[in-house]
Amino acid sequence: EWRIDSVNGFGATPGVVWNFTTTASDGSPPTELLVNGSFESGAVNFIFTGDHTDIPVTVGMAGQWLSRESNEDSAMDVADCSSLLSGQDGSLSMMFQSTKRGLVQVIDMTETDLSGKTLFFSANFAAPGRESLNSTDMATYQVIGFNSFTGLQCDLGGTYQFTGGTYDNLVAQRTIADAELSGSAYTTFTNTVVAASDYQYLAVLVGGRADAANSDTQYVAVDGVVLQLFDGVSGGTSYTLTYTAGANGSITGDSPQVVDEGADGTPATATPDSGYHFVDWSDASTANPRTDLAVTADVSVTANFMANGPSPEIRVTEYYLTTGDFAGTNVTLTLDQDLAADYYILVRGSRTGDGEAFPDNSYARVTSVPGGTGDLGDSGAANQVVLERWVADFEWEGVMTVVECQNPASTDGFKLVDIMETTMSGTSGTAASTNWNSLNQVVLFGGYRGGGVALLGNVSATKQVTSTSARLYPSGVNTLNWSRDAGGETLIDAVMTTFVVEWGSGWSVQHVNVAGANGGNGANGVEEYTTTAITSVARDNSWVWGTGTRADSGIGDCAEGCLVTLGDGISQNATESTVAVGSEYTDAYDFDVYVLTHPSISVDYRFSVDGNVAGLDVPIAADSAAPGTRFSCVYNGCNGTGSAHPRSLLWSRYTSDTEITISRGYDGQNFPAWIQGIDFSGLND
Repeated sequence: EWRIDSVNGFGATPGVVWNFTTTASDGSPPTELLVNGSFESGAVNFIFTGDHTDIPVTVGMAGQWLSRESNEDSAMDVADCSSLLSGQDGSLSMMFQSTKRGLVQVIDMTETDLSGKTLFFSANFAAPGRESLNSTDMATYQVIGFNSFTGLQCDLGGTYQFTGGTYDNLVAQRTIADAELSGSAYTTFTNTVVAASDYQYLAVLVGGRADAANSDTQYVAVDGVVLQLFDGVSGGTSYTLTYTAGANGSITGDSPQVVDEGADGTPATATPDSGYHFVDWSDASTANPRTDLAVTADVSVTANFMANGPSPEIRVTEYYLTTGDFAGTNVTLTLDQDLAADYYILVRGSRTGDGEAFPDNSYARVTSVPGGTGDLGDSGAANQVVLERWVADFEWEGVMTVVECQNPASTDGFKLVDIMETTMSGTSGTAASTNWNSLNQVVLFGGYRGGGVALLGNVSATKQVTSTSARLYPSGVNTLNWSRDAGGETLIDAVMTTFVVEWGSGWSVQHVNVAGANGGNGANGVEEYTTTAITSVARDNSWVWGTGTRADSGIGDCAEGCLVTLGDGISQNATESTVAVGSEYTDAYDFDVYVLTHPSISVDYRFSVDGNVAGLDVPIAADSAAPGTRFSCVYNGCNGTGSAHPRSLLWSRYTSDTEITISRGYDGQNFPAWIQGIDFSGLND
């Protein structure tokens, strides 16, 4: 059994070098596979080639380095770095410049069975004279295993990687940015991997570029390239991942799994028996399948299953109001059927027409419902709902989404606890609801993203849109908390409608605060989002809803200019452990975001890239979802900080089984957007 006895300077911090020793149980060292990895013998054991791309990999590269060499003295390939670098392997280093970009070596393993054995790779990189190098200067490395040279090539002057042929990545190509390197000392990069298969040959590539040609003071340096074979257990720490099924289910995938420290496990799926559904894992994760990443400890979890209960009989209808439907300050909408006792309503829309307009035209709310539930008035009929706004200088267009649970006794459904009408005067306040049973299952669908909001006075500036935006969160057994940010404007009193909904035990409901100021043009980079951690969830079974405030008031830097989504804001993974809020601008925002997860729902996330300057209606392709149990929502940015409201106020609806249309009442600015298509049909199966 081999082991690493000591490690100094663990990690890839610029200027930090590992000093490590290795021993075996019998005192012998591991097998060193590379020749001349420290380059102390100069150009000995080198092959120089004038080609720089698509170099065939051959058995003749075994036991020696092949180096790209073009129009320069080969003696410069190995540089005397004693005055520039400090490193563990002396004063010599292999140098990469604009015309010397890489080394490759083949290792003949035909006499050794590699399967199950551990390989340890290490290389030291530096960038002397980096203050004079440009931003494209970089370094890279890759280790592969293969059984045939047919078609296998290496590129030492463009992509710096192996191409063609058939091979497995043992250490996938790692591109090191200039910022990760020091100009005066080596940085060590390491990988430990267990070979899953036997290979006849291994090959190692190290490379890079520095645009300062013919310079012995400005280049990318590599030294101390090590590839060791450990005959037995891993040279590092390993951990065991154990996935067990509770009653009424089984596990698909490998269990147990043994993985090296820092490595990823493979997917494990909890599969319920007929008549049951997956609930969660014993560590509260709802990801299914789950893949444990970057493992640093043993994992032992049990999948929990629950018998299917009665259907919640969810019914969803998106009511589209177009020109002529809402021309005054109020409108009575006739629904397709009598409203169930348990429901919530989401109102999104704005005034129509060109030119900026005051927000008292654009924001509306639910004011009357059948029977006058909670603080709201009685609409006068079992199938009617009333919307109101403060003024009607323009017509209004938008969507009213009605989500009903016809069987609230189902654990897969929800109950309407209360409908609150809350006047907001000043910057913060509280209001008392009817008591709920579990704070952890409550969602407050209120304000400009929920049951709607209306101003209670005439405004004097379009940027007083900040008066309509509120952060909402529950506390205790019945308290609604709200806050507003004037964003540099004068706050006007407003009234909002909030549907207090408590979800059944079949749902996982997570509620987090996301506060930050990250942003950037296009909202298309992870650095342009602020994230908050959540318990891991399956993306395809989770939807997000959020509401919040902003410390500014322009079309792109107000709360309407914030994108809310699951994950890091950019990547879409099978499981996610964060939620994100982003923007095109860096003004502070403060949002409360809910993540609602159920294994029987389907959620389709789509990102619409920055654009559509002249589009009032933008169609977005979506996964197929049938009418009656589907709805959509959109969170968007807006390119601009001026007063042309309501350009950033967008809404969405399904316009076919495979299309969601996002709309606005006033175009003229580009916008990026995250769109969700939410399908509840699986709950009714």
